[in-house]
Amino acid sequence: MYWQEDNAPEKNAASDAVVDIVYKIRCRCLPVDHAHPLSEALLEHLPWLKGTPGAGMHPISIPEAGNGWMRPEGEDELIHLSRRTRLTLRVPQAHIESANTLSGKTLQVAGYDLDVLDAETRPLLALETLFSRYNVLEKGMDEEAFMHAVVEELAEVGIRPRKMLPGKGREMRNGEARLQTLSLMIADLTHEESLQIQQRGIGHYQHLGCGVFIPQKGIAEVHEIQE
Repeated sequence: MYWQEDNAPEKNAASDAVVDIVYKIRCRCLPVDHAHPLSEALLEHLPWLKGTPGAGMHPISIPEAGNGWMRPEGEDELIHLSRRTRLTLRVPQAHIESANTLSGKTLQVAGYDLDVLDAETRPLLALETLFSRYNVLEKGMDEEAFMHAVVEELAEVGIRPRKMLPGKGREMRNGEARLQTLSLMIADLTHEESLQIQQRGIGHYQHLGCGVFIPQKGIAEVHEIQE
C-alpha cells in the first residue's frame, strides 16, 4: 500500500481527447485467459491498437460471482457471455473512425466466433479513484518494486500519487510467454491527474488490457471488484 494524506481533489470532469468505444457483441463463450487471442484478432483489423499512445483494450469481463455461480479460475476454462457483455477499446480521437469499422466484423478468438455489433463512444470520466485489473510486473519484481516503479513513471509526467493499493495477482498468457500481473487502485487524484492516467495508461502491454484504468466511484467499489 502507498498512502499519503493531502487536500481533497477536484472532481467531475470529462475529456474526449481519448475515448472508450463500447461494442455490443455476440459470443457464446471465451477462455478465462483470453486477452492475448482477443488482442491478436483485434490487431488484424486495427493494427494501430498496439504501440499507439492512448490506445488499449479492456479484456472482456464478467462478474466474479452471482446467484451462487463462481467465475472459473483455470485459464483454459470457459466463461459464458451474456447479451449484456461488452467489448471496450480505448481509442485516441485520430483513430475513432477506424475503430468504428470494427462493427460488423466477426473475430476468431481462441477458436470461438465473436461478432462485433453496434458501438457507442463514451468520454473518459475524471473521478478521483481509478482501477486497473491487470498491471505487468517486470521480471524479478515484487510488489514493493512494482509500486516504486509506478510512482517513478507517474513522476515523469508530473503526477505525485497520494494513495495506491495493489490487489489480486493473476497470470496472463502472452503468446508462448507468461506475464505476472497485479490489480491496482489509485485514489485521491485531481481531475487532471485522473484524465492523464486514463489517457496514457501505465506500463506496457496496453493492447492486452494491462495498465488500462477505469474510473470508480470510490474505494468500496474497487474492493468489490477485487473480491
